[in-house]
Amino acid sequence: MASKRSFPGPIPILMLVIILAAIGTWLLPAGQYNKLSVTGKNFTMVTDSNDCTSAFATNTGQPGH
Repeated sequence: MASKRSFPGPIPILMLVIILAAIGTWLLPAGQYNKLSVTGKNFTMVTDSNDCTSAFATNTGQPGH
């Protein structure tokens, strides 16, 4: 007769997820984030290539203003 296979328990599934995550850290490139600084009502965003973009804060997106 054919052997009945059962679904693996939570520990083997967790170990598989951990191993896949560890392998993913070597395969996927690391991300870089833009930096946002706020001075008063001025926002300045600095990208990874040191490009600066400035914007003045307004309240146009808030209801009632």
